[in-house]
Amino acid sequence: MESFDATYRGNRTAGTCRQLDLRGGDAHWFALQYGGEERMEGQLPTLHHAWRKGPELSVLDKNAGFMDDAAIESVRWDGYTNSLLIRTAVSLTRPVHFLDEVLEVFTQDGTRLAVLRRAHEGVQHMRWECHTTLPAAQEIQGDHIELDYTVLWADQNSGGLCGLRHSRDTFLGLRDGWLIKDIHVEAPLKKNGGQPPINVCYNRKPVSPQDVDYTYPESWNAATKRQQLLLPVKGWAEFREGADTFESIDPATFILKLDCQSGVAKYTKTGRAKELEEYFTARQEPRGVSFQLEEDWLESVPAARLPVRERVDFYFSVELICRDGRRALMELSSTLEQPYPGSALVGWLNLLWGCLEENTLVLLGDGQEVPVCRLQVGDMVRTPQGADRVINCVQGTEKELLAVQLEDGKILYCTEQHPVFTARGPVPAGKLTGEDVVCTLEGSSPVRGLWTEKRAAGVFNLILEQGQRFYAGGILVGDNELQGRLAAPARMVQAVRNPFAGEQDIKRSIWEEMK
Repeated sequence: MESFDATYRGNRTAGTCRQLDLRGGDAHWFALQYGGEERMEGQLPTLHHAWRKGPELSVLDKNAGFMDDAAIESVRWDGYTNSLLIRTAVSLTRPVHFLDEVLEVFTQDGTRLAVLRRAHEGVQHMRWECHTTLPAAQEIQGDHIELDYTVLWADQNSGGLCGLRHSRDTFLGLRDGWLIKDIHVEAPLKKNGGQPPINVCYNRKPVSPQDVDYTYPESWNAATKRQQLLLPVKGWAEFREGADTFESIDPATFILKLDCQSGVAKYTKTGRAKELEEYFTARQEPRGVSFQLEEDWLESVPAARLPVRERVDFYFSVELICRDGRRALMELSSTLEQPYPGSALVGWLNLLWGCLEENTLVLLGDGQEVPVCRLQVGDMVRTPQGADRVINCVQGTEKELLAVQLEDGKILYCTEQHPVFTARGPVPAGKLTGEDVVCTLEGSSPVRGLWTEKRAAGVFNLILEQGQRFYAGGILVGDNELQGRLAAPARMVQAVRNPFAGEQDIKRSIWEEMK
């Protein structure tokens, strides 16, 4: 077992995630993860150079909306086997060369009980479910154990290094077993018990409402350029027989976030414990605890406008404290492969937006053109492969649109996220340049102008049964599903040379020796 000096853990506050100072207060801890600076310089020279000489990197500011995040989502203690089941997640907004995970378990006095490490290449989103065996509870000093989950990565664009650490305490009272027998989820739910995703319309109204589960018009604040995250969370936790009366929640364990695989939007509770109590209500019931979170849980804590994503995962957890001091972890998650006591599986989310100006002419399968605002579910639209059926439409309003003008005279008015097909593939309209050649009904035409216009207008988008593409204004564009795919930065990253690739196996061998 490797030796460890607990003084190098740095500043730590349970329930928070902080950026590491890799060249300052956390420098020695960083070097220890790779066998010390001397060994790093000799065996991992690229990593060592990036650490000492490379650009300094900061995590994406939370005011940008979706942000870099690492979290210990849940910790479950099995008192019969003296083992911990730990679930972690990391989601980064930018592509990376490598991503290292370090999970450490300490006693209350700083003695390290376990350390687990993993190394990955070219991934910016990872989930980890791991088990570790500890000494018997009576042999551990104090009433809780402390966990630190650290992620370290090299940014693919700058080559700079960065790190995040999430800390969490787990009270040994959890060894008494799971107090929650079952969780009955009332929201968020799919209508009529259907299969995921749960479709949420932000700032949009569905033409076919039976396919949309939650609708929140006017949730975009144009003045602050912020998007409110509106979503109901409601249900009740059924306690096992013999469990004591519920008393309170532990705010330090409260996690609520939407994970888009390329960053998260989360409820930040630092300094807001009182507000959390106002927004989240938990009450004792005859058979357990009912809970409810106001659906405007981010009305006063807005994130930047939510981009559309192919899949948005939902996660919520908090520890319930009973009168006798025992604790029960309650989780709602869309990523559980198999729910266990105290957890419940909910559907993942699909966020729907509209994009084309309402009078944009769409080519039908029979050759006619009609404004997109007049299309209905069941209509057939022209595609490069023939025709495809409209299975849903979403509509809303915008005060500013992007104009895309082609050399052949065509002009398309749309939002910046709407996909436009070019010689280099589908591209969000806002990322088009004057060098792009756009696919049209007649063939192709270069971009000759790009500008924004202040104009209040209705906007629409289609969801097609098969093709993801159709002709609007004579230009080949994508539907809502393709828009979601393009919005995930991980899917747009081109392969680049990874200068750290040759050191990954060396890194793993160092870790194996350190066990």
